[in-house]
Amino acid sequence: MSLIKKPAELTAKETIAALIYGQPGVGKTTLACSAPSPVVIDFDGGMGRLRVIDQRDSVPVQSWDDVFTVLQEIADAGCYKTVVIDTASKMVDLIITKICGNQNPTIQKW
Repeated sequence: MSLIKKPAELTAKETIAALIYGQPGVGKTTLACSAPSPVVIDFDGGMGRLRVIDQRDSVPVQSWDDVFTVLQEIADAGCYKTVVIDTASKMVDLIITKICGNQNPTIQKW
């Protein structure tokens, strides 16, 4: 049996997950917005910094409590193939605020 695969024998994953990391302003959000049918969960208000031609549907999020409502709305819309989280660090900040309030995070809180 040959290890060489013909194109017809290959199977492609239907979905992918990716983390895009880089310095501010290098084009991470612009790249993410080029994915198929994206919607951006905008944790840091960054969609306004994109050129109009690069902007996509987005939902601004102010608190962690908003996230579940946003995800349900995205699922109900049924027209998005890609969910972009912009930025993960701001998302984590909201999670910490939800868990710890104004206190410093501790191991016990986690």
